[in-house]
Amino acid sequence: MIDRAVAPATYPIGQIELPRLDKEILPGGVTLYTLDSGDIDVNQLFLTWKGGEFEASNRVVAAMCSSMLTEGAGGMSGAEIAERLDFRGAILRAEANSHHSLLSLTCVNSLAGGLAPTLSAIVERPDFPADAMAMHLEIKAKQHLQSLSKVATLSRNALAPLIMGADHPMAREISTEDFESVTRASLVDFHEKVYTGAACKAFLSGRLTESVRADVKAFLGQMSCRRPACEVEVVPFEAMPPQTVKVNQPGALQSAVSIAIPAVLRSHPDYIPLRFAVMALGGYFGSRLMRNIREEKGYTYGIHAALYGTPEGSYVIIKAQCANEYVEPVIRETAVEMERLAGERMPDAELQRLRLHIQASLMETVDSPFSIMDYYRTRELVGLPADYFAKQVRFAREIDADTIMAMARRYLDPSQMRIAVAGQVEC
Repeated sequence: MIDRAVAPATYPIGQIELPRLDKEILPGGVTLYTLDSGDIDVNQLFLTWKGGEFEASNRVVAAMCSSMLTEGAGGMSGAEIAERLDFRGAILRAEANSHHSLLSLTCVNSLAGGLAPTLSAIVERPDFPADAMAMHLEIKAKQHLQSLSKVATLSRNALAPLIMGADHPMAREISTEDFESVTRASLVDFHEKVYTGAACKAFLSGRLTESVRADVKAFLGQMSCRRPACEVEVVPFEAMPPQTVKVNQPGALQSAVSIAIPAVLRSHPDYIPLRFAVMALGGYFGSRLMRNIREEKGYTYGIHAALYGTPEGSYVIIKAQCANEYVEPVIRETAVEMERLAGERMPDAELQRLRLHIQASLMETVDSPFSIMDYYRTRELVGLPADYFAKQVRFAREIDADTIMAMARRYLDPSQMRIAVAGQVEC
């Protein structure tokens, strides 16, 4: 019988290490990273290109281009492409973020043969049929309008200029005109600009067979590199002065609260210890904000804090949704917990919980070949140093209460909060 009054034993987490990747520059110029690992006969090919939302004529174009890749290519209809992928048990996903376009193909090794021609057509010869484009545009426009009725979206949109700058391209909201201005020509132009082998980095992981390796290399080797890589422009954030912005949403049953504070870049030596201090503040279920605002006060079902780092800049962000009457208490108690973290030494038991949580999070990174490759891919895309993961492991074991206090004093200053509230509030 299990005695549920006695907590289960815990054991130290062993060494956490990332396996090394193999890197190869293929004859056409595509960079291929491979990781042969895992016990399941599955592989995943992830392709990335420089050029995303902010290299397109407007932010909708990049997402539309990604979603249209499988709607017709190389003379095949969207239905034919779907049938070819389904027949071989393959899952294909395409998306675009701020500065990159991404495509992944996951399939079992035994059925992978023969997918290369289909993938080549999707990547290099999309047709962008007019009827499918009109349908996708209508769906995306309706989804966008629906999102604007949500207080979380309104709060996020209101916060963006406060932390990034009023005129920053990443702070500009997507408009109805952005959808209306998308044409087939704009998709073709973006595809020509971005989807070139010269800008492509490929990440192949899983239990790799020789035939899978050969098929992938053959596909990547014939990818056109006649055009140079897309130029990516990084515009640094210029945060506005600390202030509170309110967006009234009549009839809203809850309000969304978003709080941000400018932070150091990923390249700064304080970034990793600050990330762990933010985790102590609100990054896991046993964090300060969760225990105070959720469990003790009952102001919200959930509240979360994180440190986000982008090439443009970094910021601490705290998000919660609560009843309209609890907006001010949530903001006040958030400031209280920042001050406590900066002014009171963390108890040993809490520090140990934090260390274990951080180490468990790092272990998730090495849980599977796909998660390992996800980390390496992210490292390549955002330009992390080669020893970034090892530094996190070291800090996770060595972080102490004094360091947490120092990070909170230096960077978690309530007077620097930029606050956006959306809901049934008085503006």
